[in-house]
Amino acid sequence: MSFKKRFIIQTLVLLFIIVVLLLLLIGSTVFVALMKTGEIERDRDFAEAVLPYMSNSVQVENGELILDDKLLGKVKEYGGWLQAINERGEAIYSFRTPPDVPDRYNPGELTAFWTGARPFPYLLYVFIEVKDGQQITLLYGFKDNAREMTDRIREAAAVTNDGIDMPENVAAELKRKGIWAQALDERGEEIASWNKPNGEPAQYSAQELILRTQYPERYTGRIASLYDERTNLTWIVHFPHGTDIRQIGDTMTIREIIQVLLLSFLGFALIVLVLLFLFAFWYGHRFGSPILHMYDWLHHLAQGEYAEPKDRHGHPRSKTRAGKLRRRFRLYTDMIASFAHLTETLRSNEEMRNQLERAREEWIAGVSHDLKTPLSSIMGYAHMLESESYEWTQAEVREFAGVMKEKSQYMHELIEDLNATYRLKNDAHMLSREATEMNGYIDRAVKQFADDPQFAGAHIDFRGTSDSLYFPIDPVWFRRIIDNLLANALLHNPDGTNVRVSLETGESSGFSIRFQDDGVGMDEATAARLFDRYFRGTNTERGGKGSGLGMAISRQLVLLHGGSIQVRSAPQQGTTIVISFDHR
Repeated sequence: MSFKKRFIIQTLVLLFIIVVLLLLLIGSTVFVALMKTGEIERDRDFAEAVLPYMSNSVQVENGELILDDKLLGKVKEYGGWLQAINERGEAIYSFRTPPDVPDRYNPGELTAFWTGARPFPYLLYVFIEVKDGQQITLLYGFKDNAREMTDRIREAAAVTNDGIDMPENVAAELKRKGIWAQALDERGEEIASWNKPNGEPAQYSAQELILRTQYPERYTGRIASLYDERTNLTWIVHFPHGTDIRQIGDTMTIREIIQVLLLSFLGFALIVLVLLFLFAFWYGHRFGSPILHMYDWLHHLAQGEYAEPKDRHGHPRSKTRAGKLRRRFRLYTDMIASFAHLTETLRSNEEMRNQLERAREEWIAGVSHDLKTPLSSIMGYAHMLESESYEWTQAEVREFAGVMKEKSQYMHELIEDLNATYRLKNDAHMLSREATEMNGYIDRAVKQFADDPQFAGAHIDFRGTSDSLYFPIDPVWFRRIIDNLLANALLHNPDGTNVRVSLETGESSGFSIRFQDDGVGMDEATAARLFDRYFRGTNTERGGKGSGLGMAISRQLVLLHGGSIQVRSAPQQGTTIVISFDHR
């Protein structure tokens, strides 16, 4: 998979994970806020919300009732009390029961207290449950602050023609809670009201007042009523659902809700900031450190340090001790591989450049020596011929002239090699190619090379193909290829070395020319540099030959003819050089 695809996939995965985490965080925050709000709502209407659960949590062990300690703590916190009554009306369990609460009830007495038919100083909630085969009635009571508030309103308020006149301090407290009041006459018709919402009734029957008192959940709120014998007026105070009638005047409920929402938002924001910081740190370490490492690597390459930067333990930063890529670098596998390849290429090129520089210096020294030696001979014979102190015979003059001609010819060939290699290097040489029958051409070239007195006694054998083979070549420069390869095989091997030249056709339309000798061969390093300019694999004293350019020229000429050249050799196993062409 390419770097682009891996990067896109990994980025999408990270974005998906972030979105999922944010959704989970938002869901958790909303859940916590709802739970806290529910607790506040439960606390605002403790009896209706919690007592059914408490009734269900009652356990009977060895004839004794056991209630949940946490819920009992809530009962204590809200100033209430608990009492469990059996079927005979006897109290079998009490928790914070006040002294004025009876410990035994007659059959109709509890009903009278609960319905309000008989005065009772506490507001009662009754739950009936069957436990261990017996019916248990659970009473939850608390001081009826609603009635006290109603008494307070009756004493403080006054009915006027414009409505109910309420003192400012009382009015402000009631408005914060959304409480409103009505004054009814003997027929149950409203004669005055205060803070009454729209849509509320202006007349009540006795049955409706009882229903609203006993079943407040069916209406917009609960009510507390009080009959004033002095004025024959019935005062009704309406408490919206959620108003804690045990703690009238407490304004903490709304603030608690706001506080829960604010804390939930702040907690959400804080967690998001922490997660973003951790994600940024992780993202920078995961994606940024490999980029910084590659930048540092590139800087090292620019400084000529052809190696991957190491850690403090001396190991490449991108790899483990086992040589595998570290996890955070795996996304950049292709780039790391490219950097490694570039590093190795630059290092290899630097080594080759240094080797080439040394070889060139050695070659210049060798060529300088090769030029000075024949030049010294020429100058020496010239001085001898110029001298008037001695008269040379014609035979001696011809001998001197022959030596001078031989040395001059060597210098001319050396200069031609220099000229040829630079022209070929800069592609300044144009071949004049013509279709040539290769069997006859190579056979003639091999025989002419063997006739050279310098290679007298050489064992050179040529084997051609059975069919004629035509290929466009430059006859002059292709002869240079054959001469150079044959000279290399004979000059750098001992006398008596056998050389075989073979013209072979391939399975397709191509053909190859194989030069194979049974000489001393060469090692891998020498074979790798055989076609480098200025390289002379062995020293030779065979006529001072060996400019170090012949094999480089041969390779360039093969390439110009559209071919390729390869060498195979091993010490003491001879050398084989194959030049191949695509004949179409």
